[in-house]
Amino acid sequence: MRLQKGKEIDAPVLISGKISPVNRYQVKVIDQVCQGEHFNIYKGENAHGMTVCLKAIRYRSEKKEQFSSAMDYVAFRRATLLEEQKFLSLSYPCMPEPLGIIIVENDSSEDSKFFRKEPLWEEVRKQEPVFIQEFFDSRPLSAIPNIARNYSIAKRLDIFQKVVDFCKYAHHEGYILQNITPDHLLMSPRNDQNVYIVGTHRACTIQDGKADKKHPAYQDIQPPCLPGEILQPGHNYDQRVDLYQLGYLLYYLLSGINPADDTWWLKEGDFFPIKKEIIDISKTFRHYFPTQLWVIDLLLELTQPFPEQRIPDIETLDSYLKNPPKGKVEFQITDANCECIDVQINSTPDNAQQLCVRIETIGKTKIFYREYPVSKSLTFPDKRMGDVVCGIATLDDRRNLSWWQFQSVTIKSRLNFIIRRDTPPDKLSFLWEGPEMPHHVCFVALDEQNKRISLGEYADNEAQLPPDNVTLEYYKVYTIECTPYYQSESGFIAGEIYSQEWLFYPPIPEPTIKYLNQGLELSMIITPEQESRIEDVVVIHNEQAKTTQNARVVLNKQQIQLKYFIQDSLSLSDTHSFYFQVLLQKIGWKRSDAVMATMQLPSIEGLEILEPTVGICQIKWNKIQHPQLDSYEVKYDSEVLIQTPEPQYTFTCPWKTIIEQTQAKIQVTPIFIERGRKIHSEPSTIEYTPPTIEKILKDKILCLVSPFSVQFTLDKNFPMPLQNNMHLALIRVENDEPVTIAKVKCTQNMRMIDTNIVPGKIYEYYIHLDNDQTLLWQKTIEIPKVEISAQLQYVGYEDLVWEIHVEENTASCIKGRIEIIREHQGKETAQYFKWGEDEEVYFFEDKNLDPGSRYKYTLRANLGKELYTYAMGEVSTKEYNLEESIEVYYNRAAITWNPPISGLLGGIEIYDKKGRLIAFTKADSITLENLEPDKNYEFPLKYRYSNNCLKDGKVIYFRTLPYKISADAFDVGMDYFRLRWDVPDQGVARRIREFYLDVSGNVGKHILSKTTRSVHLKQLYPATIYQWSIMARLKSGSILQLYQGETQTGMPLFISEVEIGLVHHLRWNFPPCPAIDKIEIFRNDVSIGQTTENEMYDSDFKGSAEINYKFYYVLKDNRRVLADEKNIKPLNMSHLFAALQIQPCIGGIKWDFTNIRNFKYFKYIELYQDDTILYKQGAHIANLTFEDFGKANPENNKYIGLTDEAKNYRLAVVGVAPSTKKCKKKWTLNIKGIRCSYPDLPEDFAIYPEHCCIFFEWDEMDTDLLRQIIIRREDNGAILYQGTNQATSFCDDNNSRGLQVGQTYAYTIEMIYNNFYTTRTMEVTLDSFDPVHLDFQTNLINDVLVITWNTNTSTSIELIGWQRAKSLSHFFQRPIWTEFQAGMITIPLPSSNKDFAYQMLFHDQYGHNFATEPQVVNKNIPM
Repeated sequence: MRLQKGKEIDAPVLISGKISPVNRYQVKVIDQVCQGEHFNIYKGENAHGMTVCLKAIRYRSEKKEQFSSAMDYVAFRRATLLEEQKFLSLSYPCMPEPLGIIIVENDSSEDSKFFRKEPLWEEVRKQEPVFIQEFFDSRPLSAIPNIARNYSIAKRLDIFQKVVDFCKYAHHEGYILQNITPDHLLMSPRNDQNVYIVGTHRACTIQDGKADKKHPAYQDIQPPCLPGEILQPGHNYDQRVDLYQLGYLLYYLLSGINPADDTWWLKEGDFFPIKKEIIDISKTFRHYFPTQLWVIDLLLELTQPFPEQRIPDIETLDSYLKNPPKGKVEFQITDANCECIDVQINSTPDNAQQLCVRIETIGKTKIFYREYPVSKSLTFPDKRMGDVVCGIATLDDRRNLSWWQFQSVTIKSRLNFIIRRDTPPDKLSFLWEGPEMPHHVCFVALDEQNKRISLGEYADNEAQLPPDNVTLEYYKVYTIECTPYYQSESGFIAGEIYSQEWLFYPPIPEPTIKYLNQGLELSMIITPEQESRIEDVVVIHNEQAKTTQNARVVLNKQQIQLKYFIQDSLSLSDTHSFYFQVLLQKIGWKRSDAVMATMQLPSIEGLEILEPTVGICQIKWNKIQHPQLDSYEVKYDSEVLIQTPEPQYTFTCPWKTIIEQTQAKIQVTPIFIERGRKIHSEPSTIEYTPPTIEKILKDKILCLVSPFSVQFTLDKNFPMPLQNNMHLALIRVENDEPVTIAKVKCTQNMRMIDTNIVPGKIYEYYIHLDNDQTLLWQKTIEIPKVEISAQLQYVGYEDLVWEIHVEENTASCIKGRIEIIREHQGKETAQYFKWGEDEEVYFFEDKNLDPGSRYKYTLRANLGKELYTYAMGEVSTKEYNLEESIEVYYNRAAITWNPPISGLLGGIEIYDKKGRLIAFTKADSITLENLEPDKNYEFPLKYRYSNNCLKDGKVIYFRTLPYKISADAFDVGMDYFRLRWDVPDQGVARRIREFYLDVSGNVGKHILSKTTRSVHLKQLYPATIYQWSIMARLKSGSILQLYQGETQTGMPLFISEVEIGLVHHLRWNFPPCPAIDKIEIFRNDVSIGQTTENEMYDSDFKGSAEINYKFYYVLKDNRRVLADEKNIKPLNMSHLFAALQIQPCIGGIKWDFTNIRNFKYFKYIELYQDDTILYKQGAHIANLTFEDFGKANPENNKYIGLTDEAKNYRLAVVGVAPSTKKCKKKWTLNIKGIRCSYPDLPEDFAIYPEHCCIFFEWDEMDTDLLRQIIIRREDNGAILYQGTNQATSFCDDNNSRGLQVGQTYAYTIEMIYNNFYTTRTMEVTLDSFDPVHLDFQTNLINDVLVITWNTNTSTSIELIGWQRAKSLSHFFQRPIWTEFQAGMITIPLPSSNKDFAYQMLFHDQYGHNFATEPQVVNKNIPM
């Protein structure tokens, strides 16, 4: 939620989770302080003038997606705010005091857009919590510049100690802070002794020693201060996450690097690269703070990635800070198993009195801690398993701790795995046992390419592999890995892995049995690859090996059938067991599944009944293939019908069975012969139900229904065997009582009729056998209703037509004529008509009716049993509805009717509102005279028909036109004008009693005599539109609006001008006018003030492209009238920047503000760095310049220079109006990234390599900040030069021994300033001599070449000479030498015009001679 700057809030307070109806809090929003990840922070002021902090929730889309719904996200964020209030209620000096939570309406457009798709948001936003707490006028620790340079080690450790004290307090109160970062620690710029902590919304409660998973802040920890336990899924964490964040805080205090601002922790590809950074800091400590190296060890202990290797608690950290450890224990774990851990102590500190032992099993809450006397070895008995961390420290006589040292070991439980041998070759069965049984065992198969295939997890002590959902390849060797997992508090711990190789072979097929004439055949179908691995096959019969004859049949390329024949006689009545025992290569004996073969003779299968015709039954079954089968025996209700060798039989069912509906059982039994006797197998039975009479007759009884009868007959085309003595009874159920309608003999021509029925009713009919009540037919029948309907077809003025329909079944029941009765005004008239047999519709026409009258029609018909009455409805004939057209004038109205009334009506009577007859006409039009103008009239009409019947007609309405006159305004001035008018119609003029003049504004309404025709209006407002009306009061009392008009008074001349500067000067002038009260000025349509003066100064404008000023007259009635408008282009920041001159220099920055004095109304300037003012001067100073060289040394009062870091400045340019100091404007320029220079080389630094030495030269630098210049040679580290800032020249010649030619030398130039240090490395190679630094000058004078050089140059050269080049004679190559101090040498040139080649020769003080490359000169070519 965003709060607008300047917003005043008066809201109820949330107390104990409920909105208080009486307690309210008033606060005004001053400005936004910052925008955090979860909250917007504002500075405010309450009703008592106290500065407070307002904390409003910031809703974000990337966080919303983590919740099931948007409203859950809102509830979670608000719960976080309530939890923070609860935490701050603990009250600690460095925490802000909670002042309360107020409930406001969230009117933020951003949040409304964010939750636009949530229907509940409109209700939820009405109760938005805002947290009010104490405001700290401080800045974050991360915003303090150069904290590592400006604060001493003691000061930084003091800051760290204060944070540790607060963290210790929070831990004792049951909280984990989770947000200890430099961005959330504040220090006051006025009193840096105080440290405050904010951002406590991430504080999480502790439950059973761990972070409370139900708390809203659980795991709300942001990188880079993200410890390793947070990254481990399934692991909970404790207060040691705060120790990790304290380590990052200590790293910042020591290095000045905020991990939140740097990206090194991401670039390293590791979440914990800080150890490398700590090593870099330790180098600085060894050099500058050798006595504080324990702080580096403390930093390493705090920033261990995982909590088991970290300092164990906040009390230990507090102890280390107050009493730095003096040593550490060296030990090793010699043995670790599930029963105990053995430790050997190698060394302890000299002051050790006791050993502290801390053993933690990762993932478990319980931690072993005990103190022991100092000894060489220790044993810790207990059952442990998993990753165990053992920590040992010592206590001295004052119980001061040494450094904790940790060793890790993994303890795994060992299981004994047993493989069962009685499993098929495609299954592998494991059993396991051990001292501690695991929660489950995970099995994985590794193929020949080490691809891992999961075989599942098993919680019992047995597993059969592979499971059904895993497919392995046959004939491949797999390595089965068995990994036990044991339950721990944070998850599962893996035990020792057991491996077993396994050849996966297909299952051995079970025997397929086939009966032979002389025995049995057992077979199995396998693949060629299966056969290649089979060494032997044995048939097992009833667990005994059976002698067989074998056969092999190749079915196809992929299938081979192995057959085994048993010729022994087997008992037909016993059950036999058969399976294959197979010897497989590299596997051993494996067996197939057993097949249970019962030698009892087979029974009938597929027994079914076919009924081709009524009473004929045919049965059939599957033929049995058996050598000992003799025949089939068929029984019908235990009576043997036949023994037949065929698998079917047909017989006739007696009619008695159909009539009696008795159910019969049909049995078919196979008969076999064994050793000369017949053996009956198990019979197969099927129940036979003969067809019922109901089934036969169900669809053959026909029913014919009419409104007055129901008739039942039999389908004559259905042949059936019926007995002569069969009688049927027809029963009708009415009011739950059965009524026998008819009893008839069941014949082909039978007929049963029910006439005692009522149309529209529903009856239920039954037909059954009369002799035994067997139900044959049942149906519910709805009797058709009498269907007579009438629909109005046409209605006229004096006639109408009805359309009458009668359904066919109703028409057949009508007796005689149909009667139509018309009822009108209590009188009935009857009319009759006859309904024809083939007639479908009848049109009844009724004439000689009265127009506009209402009639009621009723139809009556005799249907035999009763007189049927049908209400046709009520009808109104059409009424003559005349349309009139009225032509209205201001004193009369002409009325014309359409259609014309002649021939339709006898006349029209016109009445007034009081019911008085005022006119009668038989004509088609009439004119009403003597009407008043602009008046509403209402006249009721009555129609008189030709039969002299008088009926009410419509009412006509109209309004007469207003009467208008001519009028105008003239002689219009700035505050007056005149009106004149005339009344030309004398008839109207005679009716006028008096005039009314109504004028808007300050004039009002006036009464004038009826003879008045003009008026003069004075003391009006200028530039004002006046509406005026002229009205007349008639003698009848009516008011007439005669004329309406408007007139605008004149505008006074207004002259204005705007003078542009740092403030704006506005001036104006206008003629005096009593109606003008004051002048109001608007800037960009916003009022900036009212005044009675003729000038104003403006300072609240913003530098923009254009400013619009509007000048308004403010009249006595408080109205504004636009007098003038000016558009100006004001100054902006670019003008100020253009006038500002900034010159960075060595150790400082030079500022020139002189050009700013040229701006109109300039008063003074202020220059700030951060919150510190550096320079302030006014316009009375001619030369506005300032040089910033940092702080001055109190010893010599000289500047020490600025640091090399980029600096941000704030320049305030203030303009003040000359008439009042209250009107001033401060222009603020933010100048960022200004950096002073610290050259890493002296002024005009130059290096001149010679043959075997190197010269260095430089000039004095224009600065007092450079204290020392040091030049070293890298190969031996020797200091070649060490001196102050002055012009210098020196030579490196290896202590007069000379340097080695062709060698490259590296030099380090160190520039030591008061507040900075630079270093630069340069390489110089002595590969050739370049005499450029000797400043050689060559001149050709006649036939002599004159070469000069600068003898004041530092050099090792003692002699300079020359010799000819390319000479064939050694004589002419003889060198000619001269002293270096001579400064000149001459070379005579030959008289010819040929090119002359020569070489310059040099001899140095080390005895070396060397030459330059040959040079060519031609005396004819000017040099």
